[in-house]
Amino acid sequence: MATFRAEPTKFATANGTNIAYRLFGAPSAPTNPPLVFLQHFRGTMNHWDPLLLAPLSLTRPILLLDYVGVGSSPGSVRDNFLSSAKDVIALLTSLNIKTTDLLGFSIGGFVAQLVTLEAPSLVRRLILAGTGPSAGEGLESGPQELFVDFVNAATIQENEKIYLRAFFTGGEGKQERGREWWGRIHGNEKDGDGGYLVSEATKMQVEAVVKWISGKGTDGKEVVDGEKSYERLGEIKCPVFVLAGKEDQVVPLMNAVVLCKLIKQARLVVFEDVGHGLLIDYVDEVVKNIELFLGS
Repeated sequence: MATFRAEPTKFATANGTNIAYRLFGAPSAPTNPPLVFLQHFRGTMNHWDPLLLAPLSLTRPILLLDYVGVGSSPGSVRDNFLSSAKDVIALLTSLNIKTTDLLGFSIGGFVAQLVTLEAPSLVRRLILAGTGPSAGEGLESGPQELFVDFVNAATIQENEKIYLRAFFTGGEGKQERGREWWGRIHGNEKDGDGGYLVSEATKMQVEAVVKWISGKGTDGKEVVDGEKSYERLGEIKCPVFVLAGKEDQVVPLMNAVVLCKLIKQARLVVFEDVGHGLLIDYVDEVVKNIELFLGS
């Protein structure tokens, strides 16, 4: 069902490396610029739900990309989210895209915050889903063992187990919805790792996450100011839409609340009985809310 995979993968030179992307959907217009999707931890552009992309692509261009070193993009995985943000900005510049709507999910939300702070003229509207600010007062952390299981998952079966656990609650029909989503993405795939980032490359994303949530690298060194968002979020002037799952253990709800307090013009929508997979479990409602926000 993931028909967007049939769209050709193209490459653009940005920051001295090639970045893989797919651009498809309706033609661009001043009120409908490309909607850029920034993916979650270990994920690639193949892991977006087609039920999310298909309706949105009817009214605007959709731009998917793989971070440097992830999926189809060659190079070394970045160990901080500022570098990833600069890669995204360089890609948009290379494609001569001057205005975007930007959607960041999970760590993609970390990158999206920094893209908006580093290049505010590029972002018309900002959507942040299942995400939070960098280290600061009032934030909460999810269970450490959940993160460890994400890092250690190597086979497609191990990945399915941890994604269903983290993205969906145990409520009635929730795990079944999760399995349906997994089938949309992976079909009957039984072997391999499911295309997720693995092994040594994952450690680089882990380093970036540690820096974001603690303000220090694994070596104990403080991160540079440009790699943080907490103290700078008040600089964001574009409209911001924050979506959160009430039962999210990966990025707890409180972090979205803090995000909205720091971005004065942000609007928060909380979805009940859903974990980190709010974009999937509530896909129809999410699409409607996104379309209303982007069209406002």
